[in-house]
Formats: sequence, structure tokens, C-alpha cells
Amino acid sequence: MNNIEAIVAIDNNYGIAKNGQIPWKSITDMLFFKKKTINNIVIMGYKTLLSLPKGKPLVDRLNIVLTHNTNNHVNIKYDNLLFMDETTLLDFIHDSNKYILLDNHKYLKNDYKMYIIGGQQIYNLLYKYCATIWLTKIKANYQCDLIFSKAILDSFTTSVIE
Repeated sequence: MNNIEAIVAIDNNYGIAKNGQIPWKSITDMLFFKKKTINNIVIMGYKTLLSLPKGKPLVDRLNIVLTHNTNNHVNIKYDNLLFMDETTLLDFIHDSNKYILLDNHKYLKNDYKMYIIGGQQIYNLLYKYCATIWLTKIKANYQCDLIFSKAILDSFTTSVIE
């Protein structure tokens, strides 16, 4: 199994999003996120994909979106975007080497990592596969409606970026 890590920013109350968007603008966090995830794989839910600029996948990364019905998204086509159901994603996480499709993504590093980037349900489902959680603490309260699990953070030694 490849090295899997999660990357998340939280506010003072463990909030991660409000009304489907990240409510803060942090250049430091955005640069850190890009530096960690570029030339790697990012795994997210469909709502997280929609929250990205223009609803498009992140460039120079293989974007994998976990969805209940992959057939609903067949008209969305980008060369760096894959939709997977939970069974396929878990199989991929356990043995990504058997997926020939990775050869088509030349921007991936040979020693690529997989980064769980949200949202809340995806973190809750996949944290147990993570070796590390990269955490940015935003020192404010944004009254978020999506909250990261404190119990998950308490079960990890997190690498904190403040």
C-alpha cells in the first residue's frame, strides 16, 4: 500500500467549511497544500470537487473523486480526474500498482503519495489508512457547518502548520 496522508485546515472550533466553501483565505496554507500535493494523488468527495475553483480538478495532480454512482459523472471529462466508488477506491488504496491508468499521468512522481483532502465524510471514511495528518490551524472561528473530528486528530501525531 502506498503512503497515504490527509491534509486539512481547521479553525479554532475544528471547522473545515461553511456553506460548501473554505471560509478563510490563507496564502500560507494554500502554498503548503500545493507544495505537498503537487505531482501526487488527491482524493476527495464530489462536494469538495465542486468547491474547487470553477469546479475543475487541481492541475498537476491525479484527482480521484469518491462517489456513490460513477455513472452520474461520465460527461465530466478531464485527463487528471477519475471517479471511483468506495469499493474501487479501497482496492486502489490497497494496491494502486495494479492500475495501469497511473502510467497515463506523467506528472505523478515515481514515489507519489495519496492525499485525502476532504470533505468531512471522506476524512471520516479514510483516516484509518493515513500515516500522517497535515494540519493547518487557522486562528479564528468561522462558524463552520462542517467540523473535523477531534477524535481523529487525537488518535494521530499531527504535523501542525500554523
